[in-house]
Amino acid sequence: MPHPHRTETLTRLAALAALAPSSHNCQPWRLVGLSRQRFDSEMGPLRPAGEQDGQPLAAGATHTLLVCIDRQRALRALPTLEREMRMSVGGFSSLLVNLLRIAGFGVRVHWLTPGWTPATASGRARLGKDEAVMVLHLSGSPESAETMDHPLTHWIACRHTMRSPFADTPDRLGPAPRPGTCLPHRLGHHGRWKAVPHGPLLSRLAAFYREHAAEDFRHGTAWRETYNHLHFGGAANAAADGHGVGMAIEALFGPLPAWRRRLMQTVLHPQVLARIGPLGLHARIGRDFEQLVQHSAGVWALIQDDGGAAMDERRAHLLAGETVLDSWLAATRDGLSMQPLSVTLQHAPIELALRRLLGVDQPVLFIARVGMPVNASTPPRLRRATATFCQFDFSSPASAPTPAPVLPC
Repeated sequence: MPHPHRTETLTRLAALAALAPSSHNCQPWRLVGLSRQRFDSEMGPLRPAGEQDGQPLAAGATHTLLVCIDRQRALRALPTLEREMRMSVGGFSSLLVNLLRIAGFGVRVHWLTPGWTPATASGRARLGKDEAVMVLHLSGSPESAETMDHPLTHWIACRHTMRSPFADTPDRLGPAPRPGTCLPHRLGHHGRWKAVPHGPLLSRLAAFYREHAAEDFRHGTAWRETYNHLHFGGAANAAADGHGVGMAIEALFGPLPAWRRRLMQTVLHPQVLARIGPLGLHARIGRDFEQLVQHSAGVWALIQDDGGAAMDERRAHLLAGETVLDSWLAATRDGLSMQPLSVTLQHAPIELALRRLLGVDQPVLFIARVGMPVNASTPPRLRRATATFCQFDFSSPASAPTPAPVLPC
């Protein structure tokens, strides 16, 4: 495949993968594409640790993609947000691998261990402060990539985070989702689902959110970070302003006239909220969350596998992100929507109390209410331009470099 054609195809697939969900819609991923020769020159040839046969990894690959956590985009107000950033990038990575393979590319996935760095100064400069988590070795020159007709592309385009009330349709929820239902190719598996359908436990869970839902609003640092990801100029303007990240205020409160958007901008400002929140707004937030949880088809919670501690924590979180994405797509396919309820996971004492309420011993990695929205209208989708997170250099080095040492990873 000629370089311009390959770059165009990969850019289009990356844009589809970037429809994956992320906390605050911060989209904390970066994709670096290099020719195989340039990758070996700048990053260092990779082969599995302990390999003795001397054969390089993924022989025959013509170019590579490094999937990274963009540290300038990642949320960091709370320590627990590191897990959410990894899960967000895990969903993006899995979707990208699936789209590449559906398009006809050969893909060999190579996980990088925490602490891995490029072998050369030029490689380190190319990545900057971003954290590379995996390498995708690509081969083949697919000619069918321009016309993809696969259900996955439809499901990801239709997936939205819905914060509006859901209809009480418990019969639509069914059992907890099964893994591997929508993504044809899985990177692995981590996490087990627990479903909370209508009943006494859901009522207790709704009361739990009434008590704790306003915790982010009370936490000054966390709320400042959230506030910086809100757009108050109208959903259409937010979609056209070029930033492509964050949430339009309508995504939280539904359609609002201009005067009310400006009022919310003032009321929700961290300095104002710190003063008026204890006067009743925090309680109002709790009551609203209680109603949202109670009037849903149910709740899904992803619990860490019992053997999760034996796995590299970063890789476990990346795989959990894949599990979440797969189930979210399955819900979309079945006409259901999801809204993450992450506030109870971001504060350690509250998460421990949530475990006791759900009757589980392992950490809760993700929790969301599920159902059919009463109002199915969605605000414009905000997404970064692909040029802001894709940097491709498929040229060959100008001269043959001194071979870099093979690094275990």
